[in-house]
Amino acid sequence: MPHQIRNPRARKIVEELFPATGQKRLDQLERLDPSLSQLLEEVVFGGLYARDVLDQRTRELCALAALVVLGRNAQIRSHILASLNAGATRAEIQEVITQMLVYGGFPATLGGLDVMLQVWAELDGS
Repeated sequence: MPHQIRNPRARKIVEELFPATGQKRLDQLERLDPSLSQLLEEVVFGGLYARDVLDQRTRELCALAALVVLGRNAQIRSHILASLNAGATRAEIQEVITQMLVYGGFPATLGGLDVMLQVWAELDGS
């Protein structure tokens, strides 16, 4: 059963930043645990991501940096795409990942760069 997004701010974030993955994730969680799906909608998409303190580009680059340091390669892909959707350039994304060498070390940074290269290949059709 698909998750019905009730919060208009959450819907806007899903449509603008996570068009390929946001609704799929909400639907997946809806099947597993509807209350968890609702939490993701309200707390993440309709809460933190809807705040006006940071622009979405900055917010996504921060999320990307954190995910690289943590080595969360599955989520790095989604946030590279969200960064592009928010207006970040490929050069900015690469630089953010590269800067994480200081905080996460070579393994985390190289993993992030590997994911980035996979995303570029997919987007470029190579």
